[in-house]
Amino acid sequence: MSARGGGLSDVVTAAVVGAAARIAAVADRSTLHNDGKDLVWVSVALNDAKGGFVPTDHRGVRFAVDRPGEIVATDNGDPTVGPFLSGHPVQAGTRAD
Repeated sequence: MSARGGGLSDVVTAAVVGAAARIAAVADRSTLHNDGKDLVWVSVALNDAKGGFVPTDHRGVRFAVDRPGEIVATDNGDPTVGPFLSGHPVQAGTRAD
């Protein structure tokens, strides 16, 4: 919202993105404690060639850990394509809609 002439008006911004071209993964920390209790949250997104987020691409993503550890859970951040609406269960290591 922004104020214009003493009243409030909505400000809408639209962005045009291209087709998904890369996977971007960002961890919430760079160091883990080797105590079997620490967790790291990793956000994964499909981006276009310019780095823009592509929210309409619903391809599945497979996760794996190649060192000691385990994937505790995965989920989809899109509330319209959740595990209950898609019919696909959320399983550690997999997310597909």
